[in-house]
Amino acid sequence: MDPRRHRVHAAIVLALAALAPACHRPRGPTTAAAVAEAAGASLVGSGGPMVIGRADPLGRWIMFCEVRRDTDGDGRVWGGASNHGLVGDVFEPQLWREGTQQPLQAFLDASDDGRWLVLRARDATVLVDVERGTQTPLQVAPAADPYSFAPRVEFARGAARMLYVRSVVDGGEVVVRELDSGREHALHADGGTLWRAWFDDDGEHVWADRVDGGVDDLPVADTNLVLGACQASAATSTWGAWSGQPPQRLTAQDGRLLAPSPGGLAYLGGALLEREDDGRLVLRRGGARSEVAPAACQARVLHLDRAKQLLFYACESEARTDTEQRDGWSRTEVRAPLRRWYGGASMPVGEVLTLWDHDVLDHRWLVNETDAGVEFDFDTGAAASPRRNWIVAKWREQGLVVLRDGTPCLVELATQVRRCFEGERRIDPSFYGSESITGGPVVMLPVGASRGAVVDLVAARVLGFVPERARVHAVDANGRVLVGPPDEYGVIAGPLQWQPLAALAR
Repeated sequence: MDPRRHRVHAAIVLALAALAPACHRPRGPTTAAAVAEAAGASLVGSGGPMVIGRADPLGRWIMFCEVRRDTDGDGRVWGGASNHGLVGDVFEPQLWREGTQQPLQAFLDASDDGRWLVLRARDATVLVDVERGTQTPLQVAPAADPYSFAPRVEFARGAARMLYVRSVVDGGEVVVRELDSGREHALHADGGTLWRAWFDDDGEHVWADRVDGGVDDLPVADTNLVLGACQASAATSTWGAWSGQPPQRLTAQDGRLLAPSPGGLAYLGGALLEREDDGRLVLRRGGARSEVAPAACQARVLHLDRAKQLLFYACESEARTDTEQRDGWSRTEVRAPLRRWYGGASMPVGEVLTLWDHDVLDHRWLVNETDAGVEFDFDTGAAASPRRNWIVAKWREQGLVVLRDGTPCLVELATQVRRCFEGERRIDPSFYGSESITGGPVVMLPVGASRGAVVDLVAARVLGFVPERARVHAVDANGRVLVGPPDEYGVIAGPLQWQPLAALAR
């Protein structure tokens, strides 16, 4: 046997063993030692400074980064956060999984439902199926320069497929894997060096970027962001120009070859939405081509909804620039009349909205203020004041809205049918959606200055209220909360622990 293959095989076996979940022990008499052991098993982290990276919606695993040793040789173990990211000793990635903790070299990605993980440990990369308890080795290409921001693994929405980059040279190779069956097929480009690859928002089609040069010609960003496996919650950054060659856009049009698509934007109903050289916006399906917006418009997409197969756009040629000056500061905003494309035809909506700096190519539950000072809702396609269907959380085909009297309701996204929660519990509608924490169908919403409301979007009920939401760092679909010290300036003083909501709610 080739000794090099033997060493690789041994490394993979060790990695898989390290990532295996703890065995479930038979229930026995409850003793003080057993209680202490159980409490210790539920702790996340060892007590050092830490940050949370990803959490399983079902609470089975948590990826976090923690300072555990003196990595800079200054004689102390310390970690904190600056304005631009984590500082001090290295925050090393760790995986807590059903009571066990193990170090990682990298956490590459996880599916939205938490079932599938791609991890790197002991120099081996594995795909972990949390439900079946299996691990599959993957040949994933080494990471690019961290400031190139080129992920090597991505899961499609719906957790049915994933892709990973197997190589980047000679056109590169992107592998699309069906998760349940394990079937794979590879996509190649015709020469060049692959920079990155990703799924279209439809979860089916694949996009990629490449450069004509070598690895040293890949784009690298000029930014003061401090990079790592995890980020401080308070990190900010400034961005300058990209170095390297301008990338060329590719898409997989025949299921096997990554072909050039310089004006490609997104897929809509299986057709390719692209912008031609003269600025014309078209949908192309095979040799057939239909116009969405003429060249004279210079269209900018403001909202794309694949489920309804419609889009909203505005014409840059019709835009105006508004400048507001007040108390020594000024704000400039570009606004243009909104247009709606549906069923092969475009028509004006009759509202003027802000023209975004870039095309918005994923379906977002956003509102935008019109010239009349009311809110335009892209979901309902209407302006309303006060707004009725401002969706603050979603689970699959349901959105959560809160009425002005605090009544929580579910809205079917496709039909806009509303079903309000039963019972007397109300949510203070003064919360800030940016502070929400989701765990599958369960979400914690900010309420007032410090409280949090834990809401189940499947059961359509308020599970309870947390008195100090700053102590909650994750929630799961079972209604548990991950609690510990508050996040102080971007870092948590661990450890953390899963607890039932009843232990905190009031």
